Amino acid sequence: MDEPGRAEDGDPGSHHERDGAGGGAAARPAPAAPRPPRRAIDAVDWHLADKRGKRVWSRGLRLLAIALVTAGALQPLLDWAAECARSAARTVDPKQVQNRLALLRAFSDDVAALLQQVTAFWVLEFQSNLLRLERSNRASSGSVPLHGTAEP
Repeated sequence: MDEPGRAEDGDPGSHHERDGAGGGAAARPAPAAPRPPRRAIDAVDWHLADKRGKRVWSRGLRLLAIALVTAGALQPLLDWAAECARSAARTVDPKQVQNRLALLRAFSDDVAALLQQVTAFWVLEFQSNLLRLERSNRASSGSVPLHGTAEP
C-alpha cells in the first residue's frame, strides 16, 4: 500500500505503518491543516495594515477635536480675563461701579421673581392634577384613598 520511501517525504502516517505500530488509517494522526494560499495571507495583511492606518487617523482626529473643543471653551474665559485686566488697569469711577451693581441687583431680583412665578405655577398645576386624581380614585368602586390625602 505505502511505498517504502514515503517516510522520508514528511508523511508521518507512513512511518507508523512501516514500523508495524499502525493498524491502517485508524492509527494515523490527523493531517495538519493545510496552509492557506498566499493570496489569502496577502489579503489579511492588507486588511490589517488598512485597519492600522484608519486607527491612527481616528486617534489623531479625536485628539484634534478635543483640542478644538478645549480652545473653544477657553476663548470666552480669555476674553473675560482680558476685560478684567483692562478694567483693572484704568481708574474706575465710583458712579460706574454703583451703576453696575444696580444692574446686577435688578437682574438678580428679576431672576428671583421669575423663579417664584414658575414655582407657584408648578405647585398650582400639581395640586390640580392631584385633586383630579383623587376624584377619579373616589369614582372607582372599592378604591383606597391616596396616602397623605384627607377623606371628605
